[in-house]
Amino acid sequence: MKKLLLFTGLIFCFFVVNGQDMGIIEVNDNNTATLVFEADIDFIVIANNPQQGDNFLYYDIFKDGKICVIRGNDARAPITSITVKLSNDQVFFGRLKYGDETKILYRFTYDVPEEKKEVVRIIEEEKREESKNNELQKLELLMAERQEYFVFGVIESGVSFIVSNIRNDAENTYLKIIINNKTGGDYLIDAIMFKYIEGRRRGIRRREALIEERIMPKHITGPEVAKAYTNSEIGVIIPIFSVGERGDLVIQLRERNGTRNPEIRIEGKNMLRVKIFTS
Repeated sequence: MKKLLLFTGLIFCFFVVNGQDMGIIEVNDNNTATLVFEADIDFIVIANNPQQGDNFLYYDIFKDGKICVIRGNDARAPITSITVKLSNDQVFFGRLKYGDETKILYRFTYDVPEEKKEVVRIIEEEKREESKNNELQKLELLMAERQEYFVFGVIESGVSFIVSNIRNDAENTYLKIIINNKTGGDYLIDAIMFKYIEGRRRGIRRREALIEERIMPKHITGPEVAKAYTNSEIGVIIPIFSVGERGDLVIQLRERNGTRNPEIRIEGKNMLRVKIFTS
């Protein structure tokens, strides 16, 4: 965490101290300059631009979103500095001048040097690693819980497959799957697949899917072989269930070199009632 704060401080210093130079922007009372940036403008500061009543003496400034329009009011206006701060913390600076060498449109983007890109990359990696560790800690807590659900499962040829525990956080759904193998042979797991089914048609084909989305798990932990006469536990993290009450979570296990390919279906009304991790 300290390392992440250090990198964040470094990148802040890079962007704020080393702003982007806009050069000289020349305007007069007949020709405005339009400045277009890549993010919304927070504020604009002109060093020498006194105000008389509701009007500025030397330069008029009109700002809207990412666009700024500047007009010169007085030929006696001195050359002065201008600073533009954007909503993404990028800073641009330059000089304003009243003159005839005008340009109508300026487009400014922040050119990030390679060393700054490296700092950004390191910060992003640190954030991803911290997020992953937090997710794995939650999965570990789930795996340590006693079985909560007994109805989300199927039995095939002496092997039962049950989703025993489910939790959510803001981004993920966490699952604990128990395989109870009561047979004398091992159950070899070839794959575990997940999909969200959004909505169901009513009538004869009432379980026909309106929208079906294959979900890639973010993490799976547990054995690849459910040994004979044993219980095996598998932990899974998938993107959070968000298809609503009329949707389903479908989990299918496939047996390697076998025909036991159970499908577990959990309706959306049940998925929306699961407990939430508090932190």
